[in-house]
Amino acid sequence: MPGRAVSRRTVVGASGSAALAALAGCLGPGSSSASAGAAPWPMQGHDAGRTNRRADADPPRAGVREVWRAELDGFGPPRNQPVAYDDVVVVPDRGLVAIDRADGSERFALDVGGTGLAVAAADGYRTSTLVAGGNRVVSGLDAAGGVDAGAGTRIAERWRAGDDDDGGLFGGGNAVLAGTTPVAVDGVVYHAAVDGAVVARDAASGRERWRYVGERGGWFFAVDERVYVAAFGADVRALDPADGSVVWRHRAGGDAPARWTGVAAADGDVFVNDGRGITALDATDGGSVRWRTDDGERTDVGTDRGVPTVVDDRVLLAGFDAVYGFDRESGERVWKRALDPAEPRHVAAAGDLAFVPTQDGQLVAVNATTGRTAWEFTRPDAWEAGPPVVADGRVYAAVGEALVCLEGSR
Repeated sequence: MPGRAVSRRTVVGASGSAALAALAGCLGPGSSSASAGAAPWPMQGHDAGRTNRRADADPPRAGVREVWRAELDGFGPPRNQPVAYDDVVVVPDRGLVAIDRADGSERFALDVGGTGLAVAAADGYRTSTLVAGGNRVVSGLDAAGGVDAGAGTRIAERWRAGDDDDGGLFGGGNAVLAGTTPVAVDGVVYHAAVDGAVVARDAASGRERWRYVGERGGWFFAVDERVYVAAFGADVRALDPADGSVVWRHRAGGDAPARWTGVAAADGDVFVNDGRGITALDATDGGSVRWRTDDGERTDVGTDRGVPTVVDDRVLLAGFDAVYGFDRESGERVWKRALDPAEPRHVAAAGDLAFVPTQDGQLVAVNATTGRTAWEFTRPDAWEAGPPVVADGRVYAAVGEALVCLEGSR
């Protein structure tokens, strides 16, 4: 299918009034959307634990080809992962654009800041809330795109929190790093705030439930049984998801690393990027260390912002010039692939395959257990690839300045 030009962004209504909220999502008594729970890729990182892996997916394994291509308006691929729900892929690209997964046509577009995306069930609404979060402003939007208000505008906003001021020339705008993007669990949205806080907020109303502010800003976090937060030079903490109180903290002692950044959590384990590799903590034992990848012969992956990816028997981490696979039980390095991962260094996985977007415009699928290449996709005119998602047995990824849909034999 030939490339298709995506139309210019339409406008989100700025009002947060109850009347507009009722329009933007069809408020109805007792209504609640089921699409958030059934979504194939409902948030960046796939799940609240940021494992970045969809276990039940059946991705293409060979003979990969491009089914359709949707041209985007940005300059290069989006740095943040898309999300997939209902029958669309929503791409953070100078605003948000929803692409029909069947044919690549544009369904709706919204002019809203914040590239961190998560879909959350919203009590009282017939549609889910699409959370668009940044480091200054987070918005709750009608996940169906809102109501067409005419003249190229749409009313989609349900609530907004934060400071619209972009911080001036050096304020950093409203960007958000992988590992600090919003996540959603049971109608609650957790997101980072400009003051370095982690905030829990009701997905339907936007009401703040609690706010955790430590002695250092820039928290990375993941949510499993607890809310696990980490920051450079600070302790790793486990917070009670009900009120944000500290349940336990892990203090790095001696010459142990304290350069914590990306966090992933699953099944009682917390995997933290310590700047040199991974430290695995036991969440059921007060945050005691299970293993470190730099124990014994030092393994220096050379990264300070990557989020570990958790597969059945492996934990993956992308460095500056390679991707590593570690044994989930022991932390032993099992494989290393000399690739050049693109930012953000957060490898997506589906089934037993992991997908590495590279700086030179390739998307490389590798076996997560062995690190061996399953297939490669390259667009000759693309200079970089972005983090993909997997849905419908297809892979959706920004390659160059277009979103491509890939399928193949399974």
